[in-house]
Amino acid sequence: LVEGYGAGHGVGMSQWGAKSMAERGSSFQEILKENPLSMGLMSTHLQANQFGKMPITYSKKATHFIRKHLGFQGLLVSDDLSMSALDPLPITKRAQRAILAGYDMILFNQPSVLKEGALEQTISLLIEDIKAGNLSRLHIETRVRKILKIRRWLQAQSLIAR
Repeated sequence: LVEGYGAGHGVGMSQWGAKSMAERGSSFQEILKENPLSMGLMSTHLQANQFGKMPITYSKKATHFIRKHLGFQGLLVSDDLSMSALDPLPITKRAQRAILAGYDMILFNQPSVLKEGALEQTISLLIEDIKAGNLSRLHIETRVRKILKIRRWLQAQSLIAR
């Protein structure tokens, strides 16, 4: 049984569309095929006990399940990391944990966070992780290529400015 509500972020398929398809018996893969923007998947900050006692956003088990069990190889995007659903860690540590868990792209949706230098501080943390061997440069480069590929597709569809 799938329970859900909300209108989504206004791009691609909303929770209602996915919920309706799931209730009619569609698989995860079938739902993604129906979504013209199925090249990306945004997770929630919910906690699922089978993935550990942490939000899915921080769980390597969850990203492994999405990639290996469900076979999703598209862009895995965090929900807004400034949301109160996450722990009281600084936003930079939240971002670091999401990237280390396997997310391709992280979202900061609060303009004040960017003014506080969170982006630059997060990049510094990730560089430290690369130097320490916690994160490979190849993984970062692969994620960047994936993001740029989707950006080019969106530009070709006139969905974003060139």
